[in-house]
Amino acid sequence: MGSKLYITEDELKQVAPDAIKATTTQYDTLFITLAERMSRWIDNHTGRMFYPFIDTRYYSVDKNRVHVEEFDDLWIDDLMEITSVSISENDGSTYTALATGDYIPMYSQDFNSEKSHTLLKVDRNGDLGSWPVGQRSVRVIGTFNFTDDRSNFFEDTLDEVEDNPLASGGTELTVNDVDGADLRGITPRIAPGNLLRMESEFVEVASTSATGNTAVIVRGVNGSTAAAHAQNIQIDKFMPPEPLKQACIIQAIKQFKRGQAGYGDAAAQMDLGRVLQMKSFDEGALVLLQAYKKVEN
Repeated sequence: MGSKLYITEDELKQVAPDAIKATTTQYDTLFITLAERMSRWIDNHTGRMFYPFIDTRYYSVDKNRVHVEEFDDLWIDDLMEITSVSISENDGSTYTALATGDYIPMYSQDFNSEKSHTLLKVDRNGDLGSWPVGQRSVRVIGTFNFTDDRSNFFEDTLDEVEDNPLASGGTELTVNDVDGADLRGITPRIAPGNLLRMESEFVEVASTSATGNTAVIVRGVNGSTAAAHAQNIQIDKFMPPEPLKQACIIQAIKQFKRGQAGYGDAAAQMDLGRVLQMKSFDEGALVLLQAYKKVEN
């Protein structure tokens, strides 16, 4: 579950309107459920996913394309990082890997965007004349998800692997300062619900211990493979786009307050002398998500 969250239980606690202390645990299960529910609400509302997932995907090229230049363009799912692109001349029976100089990954028709790739264009300076026609004629392996900043999608936690080494089957990760500040000055730097990256492996944080500076982790999540990691390997943390996180927090807290109000349609603020209408979706959250809605090609 935590491998696909856009907010953590701790982030919700820090902004909860009744000032929940970090040591208060009675809402923990509810906050985890809210984080999961609101993360998936964002996926459904925007029509795309923002958590990274390593996958192999296949694309067919239709022989009935109208314009010749359309054979230069292959529209794909949101792709943050490319491992390989291969083509098939026999409807997916066998594949030949392309050189990176045979195609140009782009966001829409923008050669310079830092957003996830949505289009692979044939490079006219390469050896690929056009995308081959056929069923599953193109195979793409990589990390699929949407981000508006591919260079900073993962952020250094300022911590490292302190196990010597962390075995591929190890489920307890030792670090320097699990509840220390991260690059942004936010604590804790590693929290339950975080998605971490060590080399090419993704792990989910299930729980942490400040006393032992350890984190219980779920290995090889989101399509990655568990592997051994040497001492002092850098640990990175998945950073969803900030507007996404804010929308998730706004909607989760709103749902939390609706629950406290018995899921009524309105709540009264006696000190201000007004009644608040409890709409199902917060307008501010919807505005934050507007720029991330997927537009079909």
